[in-house]
Amino acid sequence: MTGAAWAPLLLLLALLATARSASAQSDPPPPAASAAAPTAAELSRLVQALAADDAEARTEAQARLSEVAARSPEALRPFAAHPDPDIRFQVLALLSVRDARTEQHVRQIVEGRTTYAATFPQALEAREALLAAAEAEAGDAGRAGRTVDLLVRLARRRAGAGEVGTRYAVVALDLVADIIRRVRPEGDVARDMAATLATLADVDLDEGFHELALCFAALPAEAAHPALRAVIGGGPPLAQARAARLVAEAADAARAEAAAAAVTPTLGHAQPEVRLAGLRALSVLPVDAEALLPVAVLTRDPDAVVAEEALRLAGERRLGPARERAEQVACDPRAPLGLRRQAVRTLGLLGQPGSAAALRPLLQDPDRDVRALAGWALGAVRAPGALEALQGLLAAGELGDDDRIFYGLARLGAPGVAALGGMLDPASGTGRARRLRIIRALGRTPADAAPEAVALLARLSTQPLAVRLDEPNITENELERLARALGDLAPACDDARVALVRLVERGELRVLGPVLPILAEVGPPLDPALTTSLKAMLARYVANFGGGLRPAAGAALVKVDRAHALEVLRRAVGAPARGQQQNDDALELMRVLARAGDPGPVQRIGLPLARERLVRMEQDRRPGEDRLTLQNRLGIELLYAEAMDEAIVEFRRMLWCRPGDHIASYNVACGHALAGRTDDALRYLRRSVRHGYRDPQHMLADSDLDGLRGDPRFERLVGRLRLEDETLLRLVADTWPRRLVPN
Repeated sequence: MTGAAWAPLLLLLALLATARSASAQSDPPPPAASAAAPTAAELSRLVQALAADDAEARTEAQARLSEVAARSPEALRPFAAHPDPDIRFQVLALLSVRDARTEQHVRQIVEGRTTYAATFPQALEAREALLAAAEAEAGDAGRAGRTVDLLVRLARRRAGAGEVGTRYAVVALDLVADIIRRVRPEGDVARDMAATLATLADVDLDEGFHELALCFAALPAEAAHPALRAVIGGGPPLAQARAARLVAEAADAARAEAAAAAVTPTLGHAQPEVRLAGLRALSVLPVDAEALLPVAVLTRDPDAVVAEEALRLAGERRLGPARERAEQVACDPRAPLGLRRQAVRTLGLLGQPGSAAALRPLLQDPDRDVRALAGWALGAVRAPGALEALQGLLAAGELGDDDRIFYGLARLGAPGVAALGGMLDPASGTGRARRLRIIRALGRTPADAAPEAVALLARLSTQPLAVRLDEPNITENELERLARALGDLAPACDDARVALVRLVERGELRVLGPVLPILAEVGPPLDPALTTSLKAMLARYVANFGGGLRPAAGAALVKVDRAHALEVLRRAVGAPARGQQQNDDALELMRVLARAGDPGPVQRIGLPLARERLVRMEQDRRPGEDRLTLQNRLGIELLYAEAMDEAIVEFRRMLWCRPGDHIASYNVACGHALAGRTDDALRYLRRSVRHGYRDPQHMLADSDLDGLRGDPRFERLVGRLRLEDETLLRLVADTWPRRLVPN
């Protein structure tokens, strides 16, 4: 080939080198698509022209084939094995330029100009370019497999390379999930994608496994499920463990039974890490007790971590066959302490009074946690003599400041509630710290004793607020916990709502602060006259109060009467604001109004303001943490403006920067819940909890998650967090499997 013939190819190679080295510059747009894709005959002619003597024909062919490489690389790929080495080399160069462009787009998202480059507009432009290329492939060749293959290879190559490598895997697989959602592959195309993605189960993707689960969730179940089941059945042990978790995370409610059947074989694996992964996979699936019976067998597992997880799951799902083993472990002083503590908690959750014989000796155990949990469990199973035993633990003094003893009394029902009430009597001399524990414990009283607990709290709520701590009256801290306890009891007892309304009637700013958010969560009492009075009070507070209480009053009013709230909030939002606090209140009121059904003010005022603040900060090159704060605010405004999908992308961009950000994961869950995508919402909510989110009360109160209420998976997730608070037993770190535990 002459020097003139090589010139265009050298230009292509230069482009390739530039693409591979660029990390700070914006990526040039992909070549413009031609009016129509070339036919097979035309494509063959263009490829042959690459070796023609006519320089003009070669240049034209290279330009035209460059478009094909960008839009439909699969159509060009067969020519990479052409018998003519010159043609073969040029075709490979064209395809490599296209591959380099894909990697450059991902690099722009991950690295860009600063550590937190995903906040920059160029990241979204790069994302859209990649998705457009995949859609073009799907349109021209009936598939988007080439882009998916490139991104999977990139994730594989970068995996294990520290924080940046993790972010590459997260971004690449997040893009794959987007591509699958857009092109909706079916048949062989979907099966090929699933098989390609399943190969990543053998790679340490770290946080990228969350995105890999989303990829499988986006694929048709008939493609995703067999691919993962094949890994479980014959892959390396660590890949089997990951595949088990992926099956459970990807399954929707309709596929839960099939997912459980696929995961169950891992419970008998020789490697404890695989058995542990199988248990954790089963724990997220909404299956009945029969499907979980194999869990009871693993309570006898020789590996302490596996046995502890099995006991936890058996207790939370009330698996009666685990009781005998739990009693044996709890009473065995040679068993690991963590395992014994979990066994005691399991006995309390199983609720069998017959376990009292095993629990009573544990009140004298050398380990403080075992003693406290045994007391709690005796109350939870309502064992004969539990009241005296718990009072004895309090009198002994050593456990007098342990929340579990007070929770045990509350779980005991009416006798325990009466004992707690006696300690709240001013004449008892109970100190402030203990009073706080008692009030919080009363909120966990079972439904059959809820009226007695509410009566105690209602009497306490009539006290004036103390000015000094040495006064017998209720303090602000106690009032805040009292309002929370009433909110916890409201589903079982309407008198709790009545007591909250009585607190609102006091009209004191220090009282309204903790009470209004709880009222917005639980709603009004059943009494129509009291509800009418409450509605008038809340409307006045929205119109006249300051100090940040107007939005809280507005949110409560929405719960009481949405139509009236719309009218009141529109007037409040339209009133002129004075001072920074009033401006902040006005923005909050706009959000409340949006939740009531009118997103207009947020769309006109709140959302543009959030965009403007973020643009200003990015122009000033301010630190990444500050940008992420404003980016989070923008995402929230987008949620209120009912731009759910755009908000979700904004929060996902935060995860591109910090894959372990539990707030971003939580907000993505909110967006999916508001959009009615329950399964996706629960996936991100579990991810948030795995990364450290620990506020079950906020989850219960958050109206964004209303669409999840009643789903057993949501109720179990919240219940697990509440149990962790109550028993002080944390779940063993729930990370994606990264190594095998030696036998």
